[in-house]
Amino acid sequence: MNKTKDDYIKLRIHPVKKEALFAVAQKKQLDVSKLLMGEIDRLIDSAEQTLPKEEADGQGDEMAITGKISFRPLSGDEKYLKHYAAARNMTPSTAMRLLLRSWITKNPPLPKNELSLLAVTSNQLAAIGRNLNQLVKLAHTGVSPQQDTVIGLIDQAREEMRRASETIDGIVRTNQTSWESDHA
Repeated sequence: MNKTKDDYIKLRIHPVKKEALFAVAQKKQLDVSKLLMGEIDRLIDSAEQTLPKEEADGQGDEMAITGKISFRPLSGDEKYLKHYAAARNMTPSTAMRLLLRSWITKNPPLPKNELSLLAVTSNQLAAIGRNLNQLVKLAHTGVSPQQDTVIGLIDQAREEMRRASETIDGIVRTNQTSWESDHA
């Protein structure tokens, strides 16, 4: 990477923190940039990371990360991309990012709503585990629990399992439909 005086990092900072940063720099009689560079150096040293080696001029420029990649899909591909994105309620650019990441990582992405449903299902399964744990604790106390208590805990666990199963089935159906359709 070619380093020039123009290389910089943009970041957003809360105005209160910005004022505090300038106050610290003034107290230490340093320029804010020099203060931050010292802290960055300490952070890198503490993480025991090495800085990337500087490359000779003209080398590595094609690998520089710009944060933006443009391409022109073939006309048929554009149609499929738009259908794919619409089926998942996302923009074509978001769909392309997900598809690229999926291809690189070999891990198909799940839309946000499906991920949130999986989180709910995970919570339901945790509730089932707690109910079963209560039953096990009751069994180990040697005290016979009330029949109504045991029946209530089992019914609660059964209901949680039913809801979790329905949620998982819905996610699987949605994904199968989404991935198996001809255009999406």
